[in-house]
Amino acid sequence: MAADAESFKAEGNSYYSQGLNQEAVDSYTKAIGISNSNPVYYSNRAAAYMKLGRWQAALDDCNKGLSFSHDVKLGSKLYWRQGICHRELGSLSLAEESFNEGLRRDPSNSVLREELARLQDILSSAPVAQTDSGLSEIKNNDSTASPINASESETTIPIQVVDTLPDIFSEPSAKVISHDDSNKTSHLHPLESIPTATDEKRNVQDIASPSASTSAQPALPLQIPSPLTFYNLMQLMRTPKSQLPQVYDHIFFNVPPSRYAEIHQTGGIDYEVIEFVLDSIAFVATNAQDKNWASRAVDILEGLAHCNRFSMSKMFVSTKRVQEVQRLLAESKLDASTLSRINDLYT
Repeated sequence: MAADAESFKAEGNSYYSQGLNQEAVDSYTKAIGISNSNPVYYSNRAAAYMKLGRWQAALDDCNKGLSFSHDVKLGSKLYWRQGICHRELGSLSLAEESFNEGLRRDPSNSVLREELARLQDILSSAPVAQTDSGLSEIKNNDSTASPINASESETTIPIQVVDTLPDIFSEPSAKVISHDDSNKTSHLHPLESIPTATDEKRNVQDIASPSASTSAQPALPLQIPSPLTFYNLMQLMRTPKSQLPQVYDHIFFNVPPSRYAEIHQTGGIDYEVIEFVLDSIAFVATNAQDKNWASRAVDILEGLAHCNRFSMSKMFVSTKRVQEVQRLLAESKLDASTLSRINDLYT
């Protein structure tokens, strides 16, 4: 029976290495059905669930695996995965506890140490709110960016969302790049204050009045701060879907590829940023009017690969996103050596 379980585990490992994550989950589940106290099976299934963005299911498997594991190395891996799941589910304090516990058991684990340092950097640099449980967590807003060709089973959960506007938005005269006029200086105003009861009463009367103006206000042109900073990028990733084409165009053509390594040198790049840039490449490639887009895309992809923690974060990037960009590059007739180099970086 144990041999049968191991064969299902091997089958799951094969599926996982091919990016067939749901098939891997199914195989690991069969292994668990035969031997339900083997922590390796739970650890492997958690990894496949994480690839699918099924963070709660992955967390449950990490917890189950830890209840059976007495091996230091496997335990530290499970604590690492447990911490990632807590982070993706928004429980940053619990994520910190997981990484600390993993390091307590395996003090030499550099992956856990880097993950903890990155999390602490996020906690120290982002706005916090007091939760019902008394834990300080980063305020979380929904991301409006839509993934390209993502399946329903894949989810994108914001890791770090900025609720307060960066300083550049509150300065009296901030330099911005606009698709209407990139040479003008625009005055950006802070958010309006919450309306008073009197304001609300007046608004209701205006709506009810036949003389009230019903003309819609024209949409303001999208204004993109320059140069790109970490917090600017977080804001751009929350751009409404209708304005994403402008953002993708700007990200692709106006951000120097080396800029990503500069703005992520402290905490490291996150997988959501990689996916966002991949989306911009896919958008430009699909709507390309510049025949040299492919060489620019290669520069961008290599620029991302130079970011701190890229090797770790790319593990969580949607396989479909990567394959879509690889397909578009292959169709652009890039030379084989360049294609091979990019494929090696992103697989």
